[in-house]
Parts: sequence; structure tokens; C-alpha cells
Amino acid sequence: GAGGAARAAAEVGREAGRQRAREAAGRAAAQPETAPPFGAAWAQRLKRCRVCEPCTRKRGEACEGDFDEAGEPMLPEGVSVGDACLAETVQAGERKRLKGVLLSARKTSPHLLVKFVGTERGEPFTSLSAPGLKSSYLTRREVAAWVAPPEGRGGAAAGPRAANSDEYKLRERR
Repeated sequence: GAGGAARAAAEVGREAGRQRAREAAGRAAAQPETAPPFGAAWAQRLKRCRVCEPCTRKRGEACEGDFDEAGEPMLPEGVSVGDACLAETVQAGERKRLKGVLLSARKTSPHLLVKFVGTERGEPFTSLSAPGLKSSYLTRREVAAWVAPPEGRGGAAAGPRAANSDEYKLRERR
């Protein structure tokens, strides 16, 4: 009857599905894998140095020129431990330059421990401009000598006070 015909049609459909799966498996086996799986490629990328592109060294390994003849880590020109410096770091997904203080140097890469103390212009941090980390280990290439910005630069801070400032409100009430 009708039930037997439906069972036969279902069996034919299952057999056709099995045949398609066998053909797909045969095609996949015949094609060589051209790239590593996504996870392996990403793992290799993470092991690469983030500063010396296109460097082949792995993170934690020293670059040429990172050490002096005595085996001590070299500091950027014009910077010594305890001095203010300009440090490049990642903040909110962007590379930012911040004022920092070089706290120490170590032999393991990245070598330099920098504490962030202000913005690139030397202004103290606000709740919005503060980095996620107060200090970070950085490479020699991410640290430079601090040079104070010239005085009297124009901008919003140098312009007239806003109409909604406290001083304006006090004058209006008198």
C-alpha cells in the first residue's frame, strides 16, 4: 500500500544522501590542504613579535641589538631608569603614546617596565584618558625620551572659558 511506497521512497532518499557524503569525502581527500587550519595559523601569528614586523622571532626572544656587550638590556637614547619617557602602548584597540616613567629593565623580552603617568602632552589622566593598565613591559622600540610640548600651544584648553563654567555662573548670579 501507500505505507510501503513511502518507506521505499525514504530509503532511496537516505541512500542518495549517503552517496553524496561519500563523494564529498573523496573530493576532500583528493585535494591537498593548502593552508593550516585557522586555529593553527592564528596560534603561529600570536607567537610572532608584535613590534618587529615582519620578524621571525617568537615573543619572549630578544632581537639583535637589545643587549650591550655586558649582556644588559640597552635603553633608548636619552632615557635612564627613573626618567620620564614617551611610551607607545595599545589603548582601546589603538596605538597611543603616553607619558611614562621607566621603572626598571630586565633581561627577558620585553625588557622595560614603564608606569604610565599622563597623556602624550604631559597632562594628568582623566577617567576617560587613563589606560587599562597602569604599567606595562615594553620593548626598546616602544619607548623614547620625553620631550615636553612647547608652551602656549593653541587648542581648546588655551581658548576662552566655556559659557557653562563655574566662573560664568557665579558672575551671573551677582
